[in-house]
Amino acid sequence: MIIKNTKLRNFFMFVSRHIGMAVRSIYYLVSVYSLIVIVAIILIAINITAIKQKNLDLHVYTGINKLLLSEHITNKKLIKENNLLKQKLFVVNKKQNSNIVVPDILINWVYKNSKKYIPKSDIISLVRETARYKTCYMLLAVFKEESGFDRYAHSSKGAKGLGQIRTSVWFKKLTKEHIWNKPIDAYDYKKNIAACNYILLSYRKEKGSWKKALYDYVNGNDGYVKRVLSNFAEISLLMNNSIGLHGLTINKKAR
Repeated sequence: MIIKNTKLRNFFMFVSRHIGMAVRSIYYLVSVYSLIVIVAIILIAINITAIKQKNLDLHVYTGINKLLLSEHITNKKLIKENNLLKQKLFVVNKKQNSNIVVPDILINWVYKNSKKYIPKSDIISLVRETARYKTCYMLLAVFKEESGFDRYAHSSKGAKGLGQIRTSVWFKKLTKEHIWNKPIDAYDYKKNIAACNYILLSYRKEKGSWKKALYDYVNGNDGYVKRVLSNFAEISLLMNNSIGLHGLTINKKAR
């Protein structure tokens, strides 16, 4: 239909133009809203996945802990052997672990750099046990890189525990030195600390320096060595102005 009235034609053109603009505006708004909704859904999904992974890690962590605890409780012979082995560890402070007072600043540093699913109570017991060794700072520096202080960490190559020790390589030697009894001891944080201490000191004695010892410990990874030494320096500076305890200072003639 041809509209001959100019005013009427202009009116319809005005209305149609504004309707078109309104439709385009609504389209753009819907598109932006849809994009926001899609992004929100993706972020929520990522967050849910992260929470599920964290819960799974915590479940695995606590599950292994309960399994090992049950095994130690039911195996009286193993407990007796463990108590005898305590006398043979390379320790400085021979007091019971619970009597060792560790500065909060060190515990907080370890907790801050640990896996988020690890309870702080486990971090405290880990640091207290590590504080019994002259190599305390170096052990903690290594544990941060190797496992994030997860005592049940394991790799596809068979490395286990805090120090990611490969049982296929070290089990016989550690058994001979009365540090381990069986491969599962890699997940016992006290025995893993003792084993890592032994291995590091063995390499250090052979190579003459911590840097060379770390190269051997990780099979020549330059970046790893730099990160561990950086961790060691950070802990040393952190504790420099704090009141330490016997066994927290790295002795140049560590034994």
